[in-house]
Parts: sequence; C-alpha cells; structure tokens
Amino acid sequence: MKSEMAAAGVSAAGVATISSFMESHKPQRGGNRDAGKAEFDAMLGTLTESDRSAFQKMMQNKHQKRGRGGEQK
Repeated sequence: MKSEMAAAGVSAAGVATISSFMESHKPQRGGNRDAGKAEFDAMLGTLTESDRSAFQKMMQNKHQKRGRGGEQK
C-alpha cells in the first residue's frame, strides 16, 4: 500500500503518517466503529491538503475497481 500511496502522489511524510496509523489501529472485532472513524478523520486532518486529497482519490479509485464504489461503467 505504501507504493500505491507514493504513486498516487502522497508525500513520503504522508505515507509514513498513514502507514504508522494503519499499523497501530488494526480493525478489531466488536470495536467501536465511530471511535475508529473519528481517529482516522483526526489523522487525515494532520496531513497536508495535497496528501489528503491524493490519499482519498487513491482510496476511491481502489474501491471502484473492487466494485464497492458503485456501478462500473
């Protein structure tokens, strides 16, 4: 995923921030989804605007390829 983020235009600092967050916040069965989302949103808030935009665009494209982002045309 690190290489995908870098290819999408996320800076090295942004990749490090996102990666360390993901490593320390593994999904847990029965975990509080709202709390996890709030922590994720807070982490996104620490990124630069360009890193945040590049990461979100990468995730949207990734989900559309897997069929989660709506219908493919």
